[in-house]
Amino acid sequence: MDDTLIFNGSWAWSLPLIVLSVVLHVLGLGFINANVIRILGVVKNHRNFLTIFSVVIGATVLLATILHGLEATI
Repeated sequence: MDDTLIFNGSWAWSLPLIVLSVVLHVLGLGFINANVIRILGVVKNHRNFLTIFSVVIGATVLLATILHGLEATI
């Protein structure tokens, strides 16, 4: 019977953390997406577009990884 109470207590903590994690994930990825679209729109006709595109995508992956790390820390 004691295990049931522990399980319910875990859900009481985990549901708000899941909601917070999803909200932060959506906001963070939305912010990253808006900036990537802006940067690629500016340089789309640039001579070294492929190089700039690679750097921007690499930075996007790094930022998404940092976002996951922040969420895991929370």
